[in-house]
Amino acid sequence: MNSVDVSEVLEDEPLLAALCEELVTFMNGSNMGRLTFLLDELMLDPSGSHLDESDYEWLQDGVRGAAQRRDAWTREILRLADEGVSVVTSTGPGYPVNLTLVHDGPPLLFVKGDLCEQDRRAVAVVGTRVASKIGLDLAQLISGPSSFVGMRLG
Repeated sequence: MNSVDVSEVLEDEPLLAALCEELVTFMNGSNMGRLTFLLDELMLDPSGSHLDESDYEWLQDGVRGAAQRRDAWTREILRLADEGVSVVTSTGPGYPVNLTLVHDGPPLLFVKGDLCEQDRRAVAVVGTRVASKIGLDLAQLISGPSSFVGMRLG
């Protein structure tokens, strides 16, 4: 099988989104942590020469498959941008510092609005693609403005 340059994903948001779709379908589990770790390693040395052979082959296979979905993700990212949603990658400058400390942190985020310094102490609500009415109501309550004003947790 021919070799591909896996470092391409460091600067190519649509390709990274497609890679996540290819390798980490549900954005959870050990493969998400593995992908985030390997992306961090590629940032240190984009050649990937220091990676374990099986990890490098896993990334190469993923990039090959992702290349087929890159154009679709380019269109999706542009559509999301029209709705005020941006992509923040773990390899980019806007990625939240606190998420870099999470073992299985997501390789990319879709953010509506802006991330700012005050968000360092923010709480994120992560949900499911098929949420129940109770789950949606609870997420709205938790994430709504001033939900916890005056409330002490713990």
